[in-house]
Amino acid sequence: MKISVNAGTADKWSGVLLIIGILEGQLDNPLNLLEERFGKQSKDCFERNKFSGKKNESLTFHLLDRNPEKVICVGLGKPEELLLTDFQKAAALGARSSLGSAGKLGVLFPWDLFRTEEAAAAVAEAIRLSFFKDQRFRGKPDVQTTPDELVLL
Repeated sequence: MKISVNAGTADKWSGVLLIIGILEGQLDNPLNLLEERFGKQSKDCFERNKFSGKKNESLTFHLLDRNPEKVICVGLGKPEELLLTDFQKAAALGARSSLGSAGKLGVLFPWDLFRTEEAAAAVAEAIRLSFFKDQRFRGKPDVQTTPDELVLL
């Protein structure tokens, strides 16, 4: 898996999957980004599913004929209680939701809450490890499609 950092913004990024980490009670910025890029349907999806950004909460929606094809929103919890391990757990949750898809996976988290290098390394490691599956005792290994490139936005 190729891992890279893109200093650009998420509104111009192109790939197959996008994982967005959302802080509890701070939905405005992510919702504006999603609405600007994908239209009102993304905001409606948040309201229908009552997504609030609580820790370990996730919301996945598919965008037909769009780029990315799938958006996975994961809750990070309250900003004042956030730990680096919460970033890792949220990244792994999003990565497991991306199984079965190939292509480029983008991750947009609020990187400025921690030292950017540490947060990026922790998220990349968690995503990479979440794709592994122990198949030592299987007669016929399961073939699993995973994204082949990870871009931290």
